[in-house]
Amino acid sequence: MLLVLLILVGCLIYTVLSMVPEQLPQFDCNVPEPSATFDCDDSALYMYNYFTSLGYEVTLIKGNLDLTNETLLQADHFWVWVKIKDRAVAYDWGKPYYDEQHYEGYPISYEFLLLACEADKQQ
Repeated sequence: MLLVLLILVGCLIYTVLSMVPEQLPQFDCNVPEPSATFDCDDSALYMYNYFTSLGYEVTLIKGNLDLTNETLLQADHFWVWVKIKDRAVAYDWGKPYYDEQHYEGYPISYEFLLLACEADKQQ
């Protein structure tokens, strides 16, 4: 099972990295800058709403950009994968990323993301 997962992740990374950025549609997400009241989970929610409003399929991701093969407990950052031209493209803070770290992580539900955003307000 793990081997199949690693092969699938490798294929996804190859597919994304083989896509020339100039082939992608250009987006102007206008994601607000990070602040004490707007952090990465808020940015992921903002991008999710933006891309789904344009009709794109979006996967919410939680991971750790400083670790490879992190556990879910080590995951400390949120971003999205947007399906564009049959490929997933990672968007973080409104910009596309093509590095391998942005294609690792755990898909999460919309409800999980809303809980994370709400938890920030409680602190």
